[in-house]
Amino acid sequence: MKQHKSSMYHTVCYGSKLLEQKKKIEWDLIVRTLTIIKTSVGSKSSLMWHKSIISQQRKLLILVNIVQTE
Repeated sequence: MKQHKSSMYHTVCYGSKLLEQKKKIEWDLIVRTLTIIKTSVGSKSSLMWHKSIISQQRKLLILVNIVQTE
């Protein structure tokens, strides 16, 4: 659990740094990516692919949350 929190923290830090560099986020791209992730998870793929997609989705959702609070 500790490692998981640590990686979440790094993701949030990375998201913040990303925002500092580029305040204007391409919402269309984020929405499109989330849609792709949703359909990929829905289809029958390998478990490893699912895991990688789900972790990407978490990172994106954290980024979206950071953007909304800015």
